[in-house]
Amino acid sequence: MNIEVHAIGPLLRRAIDAIESLYGLSDSGWSADWDGESLVFGRAERLKEELLALGNSPERPSLETLARLVWESAANRRHSTVWLIRNYSFDVSLILLLCVASDVPTDKILKADLSELQFLRLTSAVARLVDSPLGISVSPEDEHFGERLELARWAQDAEVGICDWILSPAEVRVAQRSELRIIALGDSPLRTD
Repeated sequence: MNIEVHAIGPLLRRAIDAIESLYGLSDSGWSADWDGESLVFGRAERLKEELLALGNSPERPSLETLARLVWESAANRRHSTVWLIRNYSFDVSLILLLCVASDVPTDKILKADLSELQFLRLTSAVARLVDSPLGISVSPEDEHFGERLELARWAQDAEVGICDWILSPAEVRVAQRSELRIIALGDSPLRTD
């Protein structure tokens, strides 16, 4: 079991490397990744597939709303926030966040077709996010959800946890017992404060 909350800085560098790779500017240091056990190749191809899947996903509007909430919590209000992701990779989740914050359609990133103004807005979003109190945690569907929330609260001093999936009934109970304000996909808001 690997429970970590990753700081935003290194993940932003990965997202920037990913965007540069899509633009054909560079793929060094990005197309391969250490997964903890072995070197994994082909991230650039998977990124394109994942961005296309996100673009065609019926949950895209909800994920964009969650990305706006992440931005509002961490970048605007400066609340210590942990974004718990299950549906997409770090890279795609951050690209979505940057696109939502800068009002740049993700398909512009995928097609490597940013205008100068869109590029400026995107880089401005990166600059604001790099110093934000945002952490990201990959949260597979397992019995360790409560431990992830506890780690986020006590080790990262998080106030807010935002999940990119609909919580199971067991996860709802765990979230309600946590000391974090939890926001997640669902039919009605989950209040834990």
